[in-house]
Amino acid sequence: MTPLRLRRGAALVLVLWLIALLTAVVGAFVLSARVEQLQQRVQDDAGRAAQVASAAVAYSMWRLRSDPLRPPWQPDGACTAGASTTHRWICASRMKPARSR
Repeated sequence: MTPLRLRRGAALVLVLWLIALLTAVVGAFVLSARVEQLQQRVQDDAGRAAQVASAAVAYSMWRLRSDPLRPPWQPDGACTAGASTTHRWICASRMKPARSR
């Protein structure tokens, strides 16, 4: 074989190794970006859950405080019939079943 042919063969092997190396680097970058996106989603969900829980506690405390103009709220989960409140809550036991289409 001539030296020129050997050089072309070596260049081909070098280019193939370079392509394999760049593919590995790009794959690692894509994997890292995906993991960071999943971590961000988990952090967002955790923050949202914490805010919802905090709002629920604040609302419950506000409803449990005494107010002479409003009947006391009983935190037992039962429907109160005939209570004069500004909000009308629909209980699951009184809901009509949904019609099927």
